[in-house]
Amino acid sequence: MIQQGEYKVCAPKKHRILRWVLLGGLALILMFGFGWFVFPWFFSLPSDFEQTELERKGGAIVYDRNDRVLAILPAEDHYRYLPLSEAEIPEMLKKAILAAEDKRFYNHHGIDFLGIARSLRDNVSHGEVKSGASTITQQLVKISYPLSERNLKVKIREMILARQVEMRYDKQTILRMYLDRLDFGNLCRGARYAARFYFDRELDQLSLAEYAFLAGLPLNPNYLNPFKHPDRVLKRRNRVLDRMQEFGMIDAESAARAKEEPLFPGYRSNSHEYLIPHLSSKLIRQNRSGMIKTTLDAGIQKKASELIKHHLLPLKDKNVGQAALMVIDNKTGNVLCSIGSAERADVNGGLLDGTQLRRSAGSCLKPFVYALSFQSGATPSTIVPDVPMRILSFYGIKLPTNYNRKFLGPISMRQALASSQNIPAMSILEDNGGAPALLKLLGELGFQGLNKPPEHYGIGLAIGNAEVTLTDVVRAYTCLASYGLLKDLRIEQNQELQFQPKQVIAPEIAYLLTDILSDDTARVSGFGYGPLFRFPYQCAFKTGTSSNYRDNWCIGYTRDYTVGVWVGNFDFSPMKGISGITGAGPIFADCIRYLHQGDQAGVFEKPSAVYSLQVDRRTGHYVKNKNLPIPPEYLQNDLFLLDSTNHEASSRDYDEKGRVLLSPIYNEWYHLKDQDATAQYTLGNQGGYKVAQKIISPLPNAEFLIDPELPGNGLRLPLKAFFPKEIEWSSPTLKIEQSDSGSYAILQEGMHVIELKDKPSGKILFVQIKVKSI
Repeated sequence: MIQQGEYKVCAPKKHRILRWVLLGGLALILMFGFGWFVFPWFFSLPSDFEQTELERKGGAIVYDRNDRVLAILPAEDHYRYLPLSEAEIPEMLKKAILAAEDKRFYNHHGIDFLGIARSLRDNVSHGEVKSGASTITQQLVKISYPLSERNLKVKIREMILARQVEMRYDKQTILRMYLDRLDFGNLCRGARYAARFYFDRELDQLSLAEYAFLAGLPLNPNYLNPFKHPDRVLKRRNRVLDRMQEFGMIDAESAARAKEEPLFPGYRSNSHEYLIPHLSSKLIRQNRSGMIKTTLDAGIQKKASELIKHHLLPLKDKNVGQAALMVIDNKTGNVLCSIGSAERADVNGGLLDGTQLRRSAGSCLKPFVYALSFQSGATPSTIVPDVPMRILSFYGIKLPTNYNRKFLGPISMRQALASSQNIPAMSILEDNGGAPALLKLLGELGFQGLNKPPEHYGIGLAIGNAEVTLTDVVRAYTCLASYGLLKDLRIEQNQELQFQPKQVIAPEIAYLLTDILSDDTARVSGFGYGPLFRFPYQCAFKTGTSSNYRDNWCIGYTRDYTVGVWVGNFDFSPMKGISGITGAGPIFADCIRYLHQGDQAGVFEKPSAVYSLQVDRRTGHYVKNKNLPIPPEYLQNDLFLLDSTNHEASSRDYDEKGRVLLSPIYNEWYHLKDQDATAQYTLGNQGGYKVAQKIISPLPNAEFLIDPELPGNGLRLPLKAFFPKEIEWSSPTLKIEQSDSGSYAILQEGMHVIELKDKPSGKILFVQIKVKSI
């Protein structure tokens, strides 16, 4: 029995022990609390921890006008990346990454003590490191710091900072940042870009097997490279699927079905990487970074690229290798599509940007020649001579011909431009200021590089003896589509314009050109009735082909869009007879139809300064006197301007049979035997003028191409001459054939002499020609 005195002695001692135990426990709790909740704040996270990888690492993402990704440009470490938001993380990807990396992610607070215990047990029992215990939060801290030596000190720091991260952010934010920064191998950073790189799809479009594929890669991206070691990756993917089933995230049937899928689908086009290769290269050279918003349209860009490849494929045996294409929104001047080459990977210049290269213009500049004439008072019905002519150029005397080797005689400006006749264009330029005037207008339209003196070009400038870029030509045609208002073209939404919109061509003159270039009937004599350029809406266009078929163009517009196409070879090698109609034309036509799906397009409203009058199409004069002897079939309506030089038809224009009286300039044309002109025309009072006896076809020193695209390979050359008596053709080197339609020389390569003998007098004329093959 305890005595009362003893109790008084022992009780205080027990209280003191209990007090110390309580104080010690409290101290431990406070120390733990301090270490768990306070101590982590003594450490600093990287200053850029909350920034996206785009801000932290660099690189750029290029968007189209609808915020669709066009290209992902690499950072300085060569990794590519796409930002990921919490809303964009699929639930199945979350399950896959937790099964692969941290199944207790939602149950721990940055440090998984159970995982640490399990790791210690496994490593001790195996005598080596078999597994780790890093949580997703710890891994996030690790990948947010620059690479450093791995040791215990670094590991402890990551654990401490993981606690701070857990206190700063919620679980969804941590998981998003983690998936956004993970290395998925092959220079892929972040889950969203990895989905695009490996499967060519967005992250929310993947299958269960593909989510498991991605979740397995970060363990060791180099070891698990699916292109080098697909067997390893397949094993790892299936292991992730097993863990998902083991943890109750998916059922056994889903796991089994996912394991049957191949690693990749049947294709990996990565088409998003190559929609804008030339713009991407330019931005990389400029060291651009961040988010770049362009005016381009990904859908148009992709479709146009497909059209180019589709139409160029059957032309490969014609030595057609490259193409470039641009689409402009006429209302804004925004570039909706820019394709610099047919195939970026092509070793024959695929990296060159065809929209910026200078090429021979062909007939693309002709509309601006006619603009000069309309400014001087001419009208679409004004008659110009399409007859043989000689011009003096920088290189000497030239004898130009039309593309179709035909002369149409008296021809309206409407028909001459729509049919792209060369002779009238040069004649018009010569009468309207020549090369200096056209160079001035082209300079106002923004053409660059036309810096040689006017005499270098001469009136040959009208038919394309200058080199221009597709961008410059398209800008000029966009001006026509905008009633003569020139707009600067821009390809980035925040791009500073080099100039404000300015009126370069009068609205009414631009309208006349649009009306002519969209006139299906007027172009028949040059291009026939083919359905290629028949549209259910107004579409103005112009084709062009340079000498020796080195370039061909098709540039045109509706009220809404301007489209420009160039086809050729970057090494300047000639194509085999491919013109603007057969090369660039089909690409242009299909692109226009794609842009105007549903057969709808804006309308070109006629300016108030434009009106219509009835004319005799043979003279271009408007018909006011209804008593003139003009057959009805020659009457048609055409457009005039208020200040045009209008000529009224009068009896002085016709003979007693209603035929148009021609001036002496048409004598040679009128006497060509294959011209059925006597019903419409007759020679006027020549004042004793006599037709000189001479060879008309071929002209002296003419050059001819053996063209496989022409009937008979273009071997039959018509022989024409002005001789009133019987004649005989011969050549020491060429075969001469006779037929009901006339005489023909059968061409072959080389220099040749063709002789003409007047049988009654014995007089002999001869011409020398040169023949080459394409």
